Amino acid sequence: MSRAPAEPALGRIPDPPEGAVVAVDFDGTLIRGDSLWESLLPALGAGPAAAFGLLRALARGKAAFKQAVAELAVPDPETFAWRDELVERLRAWKASGRRLVLATASHRAVAEAANARLGGLFDDVLATETGRNLRGEAKAEALKALAGGAPVYYVGDSAADLPVWKAFGTGAVLSGNAALVRRAREAGAEPVEEKRPSALRVWAKALRVHQWSKNLLLFVPIALAHRFGDVSALLRLVPAFAAFCLCCSSVYLFNDLVDVRSDRRHPVKRRRPLASGLLSVPAALLALPLLLAGVVLCAAAVGGSGFSAVLSLYLLLTFVYSMAAKRLLLVDVLLLAGLYTLRLVAGAEASATPISFWLLVFSMFAFVSLAMLKRFVDLKELQTLGLERSAGRAYRVDDMPAIRGAGLASGFLSALVLALYVQSAQFGALYGNPEFFWTIIVAFLYWILRMWIRAERGDMEEDPVLFAVRDRASWGVGVFVAAMALLAQSTPAIPWLAERLWR
Repeated sequence: MSRAPAEPALGRIPDPPEGAVVAVDFDGTLIRGDSLWESLLPALGAGPAAAFGLLRALARGKAAFKQAVAELAVPDPETFAWRDELVERLRAWKASGRRLVLATASHRAVAEAANARLGGLFDDVLATETGRNLRGEAKAEALKALAGGAPVYYVGDSAADLPVWKAFGTGAVLSGNAALVRRAREAGAEPVEEKRPSALRVWAKALRVHQWSKNLLLFVPIALAHRFGDVSALLRLVPAFAAFCLCCSSVYLFNDLVDVRSDRRHPVKRRRPLASGLLSVPAALLALPLLLAGVVLCAAAVGGSGFSAVLSLYLLLTFVYSMAAKRLLLVDVLLLAGLYTLRLVAGAEASATPISFWLLVFSMFAFVSLAMLKRFVDLKELQTLGLERSAGRAYRVDDMPAIRGAGLASGFLSALVLALYVQSAQFGALYGNPEFFWTIIVAFLYWILRMWIRAERGDMEEDPVLFAVRDRASWGVGVFVAAMALLAQSTPAIPWLAERLWR
């Protein structure tokens, strides 16, 4: 199963004073995240005319802007990252006779939809409407008028809530910002701790740093060409590797932004930083151009139009995958396999190493098998959870036999390509001991079959490549293959070593 991080855990929320009206903020408090930003992304997708309309509304003020966004898109409340512990606490207070108020700067349409999702948990809803942005002092005044002199216990999360705490002198603050917590304490609010991972870990997860291992494929062409001592080629591959790492991270981040709502419906993907609310949409949007700037700088350090062209094609295809292809049956698998193969081509361009027909054909079949394996693992997890299909994908659980068959067939074909390669003229130019190379074919067959069996048993991680990186048996196969490839080489070192070992 996937090693997605555990969701943040909210600490104990203090009980409100007797007779106090309980008011709760929405963005950042009842949910992790900001409903305006999550409404804005689909609103911008309505087209250029909608974007210009939003700019005109923004010039008229924040309230008019929120109204315009709400007219274009109101997110499904089911796709918010709810703080379930707070919701349950509110239900307990409601059962004890407390009056609950949802007091938010979000637009009324969003607030009403959220209250409906909670079954009308809140007795009253105060929200932004045309001409009034319910934030700060405006929220404090609205709560005073609603409470009619009764004390108000306010639960919030930001500096904008300080006027409310100052106005009523009681409440709770949900924030990890030490300066804000100190000021909220001075205003009478008690801090509520939330156990959450460090910012470094959150960003590492969002950027998929663990996926960078896939970019080691850039070094395969130079390794297979036996150019281990070409220092200048290796030095060009270092920025090329960095460019692909940053490029992949930007794609993952963009993909998570596009999929944030569907990810929250997924039993595992809802724990991703953006889907869980651990990473904000504005922070992700700010990081994207910085990552792409890094890609450009690294590509410039590599030099050569060939590598830049391959990298640009890779970026274009990943964008196509994120926006449309991943929802198309089988197209997503073939495109994923193609993206893996493009890494090999990019490595060949960066190191000025000719890439052979045999490597391209083998890699395409092998990567199709792995891409099919990834889809199979996704469906196996859904089957375990009793679900029929994944949100945003074209596959159903009953597709598993077909995916299994196609994946195994692709794996066998990649092994067949290796066998045919042994009989080629190119093989003879690089290797003098084919008997050792035949053991590589057997080892590869063992590895691909073992991967599929582990997936069938439900033992595999969400991503087969990452499973292989952590799997001891896969490392053993890798070491064995490297040793046999060395023995298969027609170099003077092998006979010299054999002679001295047997002397």
